[in-house]
Amino acid sequence: MNVQQQILSVAATATLVGIGMASAAPASAITLTTTNYIQGNGSTVEFGWLGSYGGFQSKVGIFDVTRGEYFDLFTETRGSSVGGNATHANKGDLDNATFSQDIQSIKTQFTFLQGHEYSFFLGSANQVNSPTVFSTTSLNQNKPSVEFGQQAKFFSDLSVLNDESYKYIRPVGNSTLTDSTQSLLAQASGTNASLSLGMTGLIAFEDNGIRNPSTGSTQGFHRDFNDFLFTATVIDEVAVPEPATLIGLGMFAGCMALSSRRRKTEDKAS
Repeated sequence: MNVQQQILSVAATATLVGIGMASAAPASAITLTTTNYIQGNGSTVEFGWLGSYGGFQSKVGIFDVTRGEYFDLFTETRGSSVGGNATHANKGDLDNATFSQDIQSIKTQFTFLQGHEYSFFLGSANQVNSPTVFSTTSLNQNKPSVEFGQQAKFFSDLSVLNDESYKYIRPVGNSTLTDSTQSLLAQASGTNASLSLGMTGLIAFEDNGIRNPSTGSTQGFHRDFNDFLFTATVIDEVAVPEPATLIGLGMFAGCMALSSRRRKTEDKAS
């Protein structure tokens, strides 16, 4: 075996070993974050509706920042039966909730394309491409009477919902009943969640602001992040090649090119 054949043999072996390592390597997770855009990596995610305890008739979806396109996921067919003033709902009285029969599933699976940037949105169910707030905090635009902040939370599991007080709202002037702003859902940070294949995470939206920008008052801004709750389960991921694979493929391609040039030289000489 000459030197060139030995190099080709080593390169081919490295390539096969690398491919074997890549197939055994874990797939890359998709990271849901509120501090930046969500980076698409080819992962496909399946969404499931959990609940809605806001006063408005809303919808949630995904905003493809790269293309400027909106994709609806779930939309409500009605708002709260007590209207927008849902803060008067009593504990155990879920009249302010939207139930499964009032939800229309528009799209339950979505592929986050490689190289694209994304954000989730919560908007009005009665308007097209009219998001109220985004999961990416920097995208949220303040209004004359409302200052927005972090409007969504991401969790890598559903454990914060074990504290079911997130469903309830304290009546005005009555502090003896459960206050949903004191729930685990409301108190946890929820800025990032990395989901790998088979993992189910939680996405929780708040439609209210954090204060009145003109007065600085926080009165009336009841932030419990239960206005739209849905799950995200990764059902397909793109495997990330190991460095050995890339090195092996590079060596193999280089040696093939060298062999091709050598054959051409020999043909000309003969």
